[in-house]
Amino acid sequence: MKYNSGIYKQQYKYKSFYPSLVNKNFTWNDSKINVLLESARGALGELNAFSKLIPDIDFL
Repeated sequence: MKYNSGIYKQQYKYKSFYPSLVNKNFTWNDSKINVLLESARGALGELNAFSKLIPDIDFL
């Protein structure tokens, strides 16, 4: 069976991507991946915080 990562849905004037659910536990042996994932999580949190401050997100 071929993996389908998701679908695009037509929204108002744009398309958005809806990812497929992942029903698999991921494991890895390299602990450096944990550090990278935590760093990425922090960066996403910062991005989310800044998005709350932008009055017109569509302008960007």
